[in-house]
Amino acid sequence: MNSVLKLILAIGSIIALTACNSDYSSRINSNSNEVVYELIGYVVKSESGKMLVTSYNEEKSSDYEAIWVLSNSNIEIGNKVKIAFNGEIATSDPAYGEAKRIDIINESNEQVKIINKVINKYKGIQIPIFKSINLVDQEWNVILFDAKTREKEIQFTIKE
Repeated sequence: MNSVLKLILAIGSIIALTACNSDYSSRINSNSNEVVYELIGYVVKSESGKMLVTSYNEEKSSDYEAIWVLSNSNIEIGNKVKIAFNGEIATSDPAYGEAKRIDIINESNEQVKIINKVINKYKGIQIPIFKSINLVDQEWNVILFDAKTREKEIQFTIKE
């Protein structure tokens, strides 16, 4: 009976979180019935003991996530990461969650530098959401917006 109740609570939690935060990927660990929440995004800010990771969902043009990830990892701004969260995620704006595991997804070193350059140039952007970062004919095409102010997107090109 106890395991059935845990499973019902886990499924209810998944439904509640996916309804509020559709960019999260969640699954149930078959070994422990533990719910694992995952997010793939870019590290856009870093402070003592936490980093801001943002993600844009291209399939839903108004859908994005911004989560302060509590971790002692020292990951460079601009890296793309996959975060597995430890426990629940606080639904503030931006959200907060403790990292259980962080994997760096290999992006080009140049792309990391471009993201850093953009973030340093536009310091007024509070929560940068990168819609796209593409290298075309030796030019980086970047589109981003500020999730906090909801101002129109910024689009520009940087020559390599």
